[in-house]
Formats: sequence, C-alpha cells, structure tokens
Amino acid sequence: MVRRYDVAVVGLGAMGAMAAWQAARAGATVIGLDRFAPGHEHGSSHGGSRIFRMLLFEGEQYVSLARTSLGLYRELEARSGTGLLDRCGGLLIGSHDGPAVAAARRSGVPYEELDGDALRARFPQHAPAEGDVGLYEPTAGVIRPEAAVRAAVARARALGARIETGTRCLSLDRDDRGTTITTDGGVHLARTVIVAAGCWTAGLLPELALPIRPQRSVLSWFRPVQGAAPDHGPGRFPVFVRRSGEWQGWGIPDVDGGGVKVGVSGPASPKRWLTRPEANWDAAPSAAETGPVSAFVRAALPGLGPSVASSRACMDGRTPDGHFVLGIPAGLPGTVVCGGFAGHGFKHAPAIGLAAAQLALEAATELPVGSFSPDRFGARS
Repeated sequence: MVRRYDVAVVGLGAMGAMAAWQAARAGATVIGLDRFAPGHEHGSSHGGSRIFRMLLFEGEQYVSLARTSLGLYRELEARSGTGLLDRCGGLLIGSHDGPAVAAARRSGVPYEELDGDALRARFPQHAPAEGDVGLYEPTAGVIRPEAAVRAAVARARALGARIETGTRCLSLDRDDRGTTITTDGGVHLARTVIVAAGCWTAGLLPELALPIRPQRSVLSWFRPVQGAAPDHGPGRFPVFVRRSGEWQGWGIPDVDGGGVKVGVSGPASPKRWLTRPEANWDAAPSAAETGPVSAFVRAALPGLGPSVASSRACMDGRTPDGHFVLGIPAGLPGTVVCGGFAGHGFKHAPAIGLAAAQLALEAATELPVGSFSPDRFGARS
C-alpha cells in the first residue's frame, strides 16, 4: 500500500531534520527518510561542534537567518530538554580596514571592538598580526550538531511525523498526484517533497543539473602546549574566525576534552573535490590534509601544540558562488531543493528548515532566501 503525506523530507541531516520538525509543527502529515540514523558520521552534520555567530560577512541575508535560528535553537532546547547551544562568545579577527571587519560593522549585531593591544591582553591565546583588530560578539557560541539533529528528529516524531531510517531513496517521480518516492524499503506519495540530502541532493534531481559538488573537509583537533598558561576551554577561549593577511582560519574551544577544533579556509585550505560522496569514507585523513592546519596553529595559536591530536573526515556540498540552494525550481513544482551549504550552514539550520517547510506547505516564505533560488544556475527541468 502506498502511503500519502503532505510533505516528504528526503535526508535527515541538519536541514532535513529541522524541516521535518517545522512541517510537523505546522500540522502537516510528514514522512522523513534517511539512509542512516540521525546524527551519523557519513555526511556533513557531525564533528561534535559547530560555530554559531551573527557577525557574518557572507551576506546580509545570513544575519537575518542567524537571528531566526537563535530563537529556534532555544525553543528546540526547551522542547527537548537538551543543551544544544553554548554561548561562549565569538571573535572575528581581521585587519581593521579589511572587508570582513567592514561587513561585520555594517551588520547591526552588537559587539565590542578590541584593538591589537586589547585583543592580546584579553585573549592571549591568539597571535594577531600588525593592524589586526578583534570584534567580540557575546551572542556567539558552540552548537552540538549531532544532538541538534537528534533533537529535531525526535521533536518531529513527537508531533506525528513518520521517521524511516536505514532506507535509501532510489528515485523521485513527479506527476499530477504529487511526488512518488521510491526507496529500497517501499514507495511513498507526497504532495510536496523537500530534498535535503546533503552531497547527494544533486544526484537525486538529475533533471536540474544542479552544480552542487561534494568537497572533502578534514576536521582537526589540537591540545595545549604542556605548561601553557592560557585556558582553551569555552570559559576563556571563544569561537573565532580569522581573516587577516595570509591567514584565514577558524576555531572552537575544547568543549569535551578532545582538544581545540581548528580549520583553515581560503588559498591554504587542503580541501579536495570528491567524485562521489561515498569516496569520502575510503581514506583516513592524511598529513597533506592536516599539514596546512598545523601551520596555521603554529603561527596564529602559539599556546597549542601544532601536532594534530585527532582528525576525521567530513564533507561539504558547494556551489560555484558559495551560497546556499533553497527554493522551488520553476520547472519542478512541488519540490523544495535544499543543499549546497558549503561548510557554513549549520548555524542557519533551524531557519533553513523553517523556510523549507513554509515553501513546501505554502510555496512561499518571508525569510530572506530569494537569492538562494536553484534557478540562478539556469537549472533545467
């Protein structure tokens, strides 16, 4: 028997889990489908910690999404009884006349500006370059990704959603009845479908030829130098993003005893493209992948030992312009595409899930996601 739903969500990572929660909260009949169990390590929604911040330089629309997400994270915490977001503060470090700092100053987000001397005195864990300033944001912090995904899925289930894991989506077929979702465990029919399958999203919608490419992203953790005075826990070491001179990187305090999580971006990034998402599981992190991160730590974070304490592979779905994909393609009504979050999407996941659910149920949302339309790439149907 083919079951019928208002909304089917394909993929229950960060975005899909939040979309299933929001659609169920709106009173829709919902089915959520995933190949793996919530909080798994095979996609892009794991790694123990993610940065939450509202001092953003990716675009003004992201600030609004972060504000919405903050409220929804707090609501999900209250509903689930689980701590998901630890507000330990955040630092943006960059040249006083650099574009990242200029964009943050325009954001309207409350912050405290620290000149180079004040930055060194207050946060001695960092070695700022000449001309650097620090923008301290008290609302920033650390998100626990696996816990957030599990909490959203559990909330969706509590609100009546049917959740099926261990089932692989094989095809999506649209006709005047809706979308038929064929899995290796059965067939379902939904009026609308939200495709939020991470790096598998483009492959499930070949007719759109979406340019979302999977990219390997190795996560690395570092421990303090023996005898080092500065504390690298969340009480004294905020999350940070650094865009100064040749150094572009980010970090998260030691929230679980496993070390400080650090990554690099920009030209020094060791990320490589994957031919297929599953290829990310085939190899352990290499010295070539962790070496640039160690070099960043050596130069920018002298209180940490530059040898990697541990590492693991993650991956991102990236678009040519670096921005998200969220919307209903003109040639594929009844389908909400949700992907291409490029390594900076988790902080926005609750707002993205809300927008996706609203698009699925009402074909419209008031959240500022118009620039994320899949049609901007000339997607075909």
